[in-house]
Amino acid sequence: MGNLFKLSILALMLTASFNVKAAEGLDVRINEETLFVEVQNSFMNASLTLKDEEGNLIFKDGLIDNKSYKKTLNFGTAQIGTYYLNFENEFYIFKKVIHRLNKGVKIDKEASEIIFKPTYKISERKLMFSLTNPEEKMTQIEVYDVRGELVNSITSNDLIIKKTFDFKRVPKGEYLVKIKRGQQVFTKTMNLI
Repeated sequence: MGNLFKLSILALMLTASFNVKAAEGLDVRINEETLFVEVQNSFMNASLTLKDEEGNLIFKDGLIDNKSYKKTLNFGTAQIGTYYLNFENEFYIFKKVIHRLNKGVKIDKEASEIIFKPTYKISERKLMFSLTNPEEKMTQIEVYDVRGELVNSITSNDLIIKKTFDFKRVPKGEYLVKIKRGQQVFTKTMNLI
């Protein structure tokens, strides 16, 4: 029981440090009606998007290299409402909620969040899957074959979800992995040879 408790504390500390490290890479500040965005060490193929409350894309920029990035967005002519600034890379999506008010712009720190993406690895016809689940939300993982038939599924609300699916006894080919956690859905097509 003591080892389980220590392992849980260690996992929680690692998750918290990853949250802090992820947040350190994105700096969003406001000066009157101007939003200043700075990203340090953005990882390869990261992106920055701004959407309105209906989900309409207002701005998108690709961060191709691993260097720093700076952008200034003027909200002076933006309509009053809620906007979503998303920084996304291969490991997580960092969401900032921005409110355009009658006078000025405000960052809603309570509504901002980090969404961890699942990681996948295939080795010797085994699919290994891992997902950090800091809110311990119920998460459903389903694997479908090329015909859309369910091959395997699990449900978990663990802090760190790790699972290995053994595909040695199923036909080679494409499989779809679908992960649903709350309103978030991640899909990935895996080719098992």
